[in-house]
Amino acid sequence: MFAALLDTFVYCLPYAGVVFGDTTIQILSMAGVAAYLVVQAFLLTSRGQSVGKIAWGLRIVRIEDNLPYRFSFAVASRFFGTGPWVEGFVANVLLRAWLNGLLAFISSVIVMLPVILLGGPSVVLPVYALVDALFIFREDRRCLHDFLAGTRVVMTRAKVGGDDEFEDEEVA
Repeated sequence: MFAALLDTFVYCLPYAGVVFGDTTIQILSMAGVAAYLVVQAFLLTSRGQSVGKIAWGLRIVRIEDNLPYRFSFAVASRFFGTGPWVEGFVANVLLRAWLNGLLAFISSVIVMLPVILLGGPSVVLPVYALVDALFIFREDRRCLHDFLAGTRVVMTRAKVGGDDEFEDEEVA
């Protein structure tokens, strides 16, 4: 949870320039947001980690074998081709991040629809995002986005060998 908060904080930092800066600062701030999104997608695809997960010593792994999504698997390769980036991108970026964000947005719009149509106070209740976050309190600590992607988060204990070899343990 703290990893997600750190990711959100770093993501939102450049928005101060959008709100309080002049045109040049606003453009640079938006470029900063775009660059951060590219870095996050690269890290999630190649390492199964976001900036926050790296800081907290966490990694996203497949539920069935505790291995990071790195190499193509049958479903992704059928639709997107094969290669070392396909599986990590599909599971960690498309399913865990983008689809999860889209579902949160849609649930907020659905909740707001009666307010928009009938008038009245505007209160956004992100039902999906709340339910997704509350899943962290389950015994297996998997959120809805983990179920969507077939993943779970583990603590990275120690570096074993080369650059990509880690021993992981399940987050308790």
